[in-house]
Amino acid sequence: MPAHRPAPRSVHHPEGGAAPSADPPPASAPPGAPGHEAGSPPGRVEGAAPGRRSLQHGGGTPVSRVAEQLADLARQLQHERSAQQVLDRIVTAAVEVVPGARRAGISRVGNRRTVTSIAATSDRAAAFDALQQEVGQGPCLDALFEDRTVRVDDLPAEERWPVLARRAGQAGVRSALCFQLYVEGDDLGALNLLSEERVAFDDVSEDIGGLLASHAAIAVADAQELADVHVALSSRDVIGQAEGILMARHHLTADQAFAVLARYSQDTNRKLRDVAADVAATGQLGRWPLAPGTATTAGHRPGTAVVVSLPGRVGPLAYRPAVPAGPTSVQISFEELGQPLADCTFVVLDLETTGGPPSGAEITEIGAVKVRGGQVLGEFQTLVRPASPIPAFVQVLTGITNGMVASSPSTREVLPSFLEFAGFDRGAVLVAHNAPYDVSFLKAACELTGRPWPGPRVVDTVALARQLVDRDEAPNRKLGTLARLFGTSTTPDHRALHDARATVDVLHALLGRVGSRGVHTLEDLRAFTATAVNPARRAKKHLAVGLPSAPGVYQFRDASGRVLYVGTSVDVQRRVRSYFTASETRARMTEMVRAATTVVPVVCETPLEARVRELRLIAEHSPPYNRRSKQPEKVTWVKLTAEHWPRLSLVKQVRDDARDGAEYLGPFRSAATAELAVAALHEVHPLRQCTRKIPKAPRADGPGACVLAEIGRCGAPCLGADRGGQDAASYAEVVEAVRRSLRADAAPALEHGRDRLRALAAQQRYEEAASARDRLEAFLTAADRAQRRDPVARSPEIVAARRGAPTPGWPTGGWEVVLIRYGRLAGTCLTPRGADPVPHIEALRATGEVVPPPGPGRPGLLVEETDVLLGWLEQDGVRLVSVADPDAAPWACPVRGAGWARSRLTTTPVTSPA
Repeated sequence: MPAHRPAPRSVHHPEGGAAPSADPPPASAPPGAPGHEAGSPPGRVEGAAPGRRSLQHGGGTPVSRVAEQLADLARQLQHERSAQQVLDRIVTAAVEVVPGARRAGISRVGNRRTVTSIAATSDRAAAFDALQQEVGQGPCLDALFEDRTVRVDDLPAEERWPVLARRAGQAGVRSALCFQLYVEGDDLGALNLLSEERVAFDDVSEDIGGLLASHAAIAVADAQELADVHVALSSRDVIGQAEGILMARHHLTADQAFAVLARYSQDTNRKLRDVAADVAATGQLGRWPLAPGTATTAGHRPGTAVVVSLPGRVGPLAYRPAVPAGPTSVQISFEELGQPLADCTFVVLDLETTGGPPSGAEITEIGAVKVRGGQVLGEFQTLVRPASPIPAFVQVLTGITNGMVASSPSTREVLPSFLEFAGFDRGAVLVAHNAPYDVSFLKAACELTGRPWPGPRVVDTVALARQLVDRDEAPNRKLGTLARLFGTSTTPDHRALHDARATVDVLHALLGRVGSRGVHTLEDLRAFTATAVNPARRAKKHLAVGLPSAPGVYQFRDASGRVLYVGTSVDVQRRVRSYFTASETRARMTEMVRAATTVVPVVCETPLEARVRELRLIAEHSPPYNRRSKQPEKVTWVKLTAEHWPRLSLVKQVRDDARDGAEYLGPFRSAATAELAVAALHEVHPLRQCTRKIPKAPRADGPGACVLAEIGRCGAPCLGADRGGQDAASYAEVVEAVRRSLRADAAPALEHGRDRLRALAAQQRYEEAASARDRLEAFLTAADRAQRRDPVARSPEIVAARRGAPTPGWPTGGWEVVLIRYGRLAGTCLTPRGADPVPHIEALRATGEVVPPPGPGRPGLLVEETDVLLGWLEQDGVRLVSVADPDAAPWACPVRGAGWARSRLTTTPVTSPA
């Protein structure tokens, strides 16, 4: 657990922007005051450990007094015996030391959505964490991932977490001061100081709390590290005892005894520590099962001894099974144990090139590190002079310029030295991140120089990471991402030797993980990364037995009934069966199949129904192995705020404030795309970009205008008309123009964007032109989708049909009829071929799902479902049967809307003026 690193940045949220009180609140409350539980003596904190000296303040808080208290706390934390005792002591001391704190707790936020209280001075502190978890918002869930310190002076008036603010009284919390203790992956630890008084914390509280949080973070990390060491020492002792038993009973060396334990652990699919514990307890190994598909020796009987041949010994080593009955045993040789990874010489390689495949690119730098048993044996690094110049973008990426390689040796001169260093002909193993790319360049270099390719054994760290690193840990398998995950000693920077050193640390971290899966030899490692089907995975083929050979949706579930993965197929049984064959190469699917115990099918009539059901199931269960459509509430919207001086803002939730003047655009899959759309609108409309609240009548002594007003990008409504700023009437015209751009008229954005692109092209500023085009595309794409989606989402009922298309695997009929109500699929059916479709349509309308009109806000799931339905409606051959109330909710798109602007932008070339 990494230690907290103090940072000066903090976020303060006083009520309405008012300054906090100059008088700090008292350090402790009198008996009976809020913050003291019934029966608690004055000057004591509920939950405080008896017999410990109090750290409470007396009067002021001089520096010497704070230093003495924190030093005393550090000494006390060193004497705690467990991580939990450390946590309990921290929260107790926080209430005693920090002015204004009445309660304290430590929260663990898992995967940025789950808040768990792991230490608290009272039930109310733990209840505050439970409240954040229940409402899905709060400082632990949002602010503390970006800011190390968050201070809230009046939580019921806080606007960032409206639901939490409304229910703050339930938890008895008015003020909060939160500190980030550590961040590990997507997990965060936070120290929360709470009070039922308004403006309970001041700058002194924040400073002292920051110092306390720093001490706490270090103490927690030390306690966790000590616990890990105890576990490691315990495992080492057990394994040593098992080795000693085998060495004494069978006259083995230490290495041979460990090799037997490792092989037995692999073949029985059990942890090495558990195997060693059994040997230490019983004095012998259990039965050694025969691997599936392995032939037995002649006359070998089930239940007889397992025989292992070891070099350096006279005669075999025999083990008697602990249980007479069981799988057939087999004789294995010591050579079958393979080459231990600790004895392998790995040459970790990285190449820098001019870009592209070997047929059109060349090597510009070689970096390699030779390691064995975790020790570096040597390093190799040299620049290489290519025959062609290095492209400019590659020079920027790697920092290797044409001048740097001008006097360097060529590939023909470098290759012999590198191959001699690597020693591939002496059994060294080549390791690289995305090894096929580096190997292809080495093969091309050997062919160019007329040398035979040595054909070394290859280990690809990308392939290993795909099977060993979950998506929850890292979003991708890039070297830089894995380096941050494993904390490599060298940061990769697209220089060959630096990247090779980082790959060494990544390799060692991955080998540490794969060892727990019974992989201890090079042969096991290469088999682990091969695409061959694992026997345990093939054994799950029975899950496909009995599934319907029909189109529909399927759900993989684990033993507890949790949905692991949801998918669709034209033949559910055939698709599910493919997960247990070599055709399925995705590492996450292998992991999913390993955990699955059952498959639940849902037969559907049409592909549209299957797609909608898949969306709904994914949104409902949030399966861990689905990537798309999960957690639709995590999308981003662009909001034109409803206030006296509206502005554009990024929000996560659509509220029922349209009648107050709010306008929404979205949803966007990422906040970055939403920011591009906002930037495109700001380029066209001089809307204010500041986030502070401006009163209806700006004060004469208010702050001055920002730089945007000076360059003409904002009318400065914050100044007021009396001070030369924009008045309310003219600003309302700007707001109305933005509203028209969002709803119906994208012509201003298109004209301004095209003029901007022409000007940049004329000045040959092509990178800026590409960025401007991206911003305009982000806005037009989102607005086009919203303007096309809106009529379908507002329509009470749409009935459409198309002739049964010959979709492979799906049943064909006369007409595929779809019933849509308020943008949601209410029903679908296939009419028999040649039959009158009208009775079927009437029956579908009578039995379809009743969908209420959309209320305040539209969840992301419904938006994605509406988009799927809209895509079906816009297909060729679809006919409208009926549209309910077409006058009130017509199905139409604006003539000069975003769709029109997108077509003009993509079909009309932008050229610079002559």
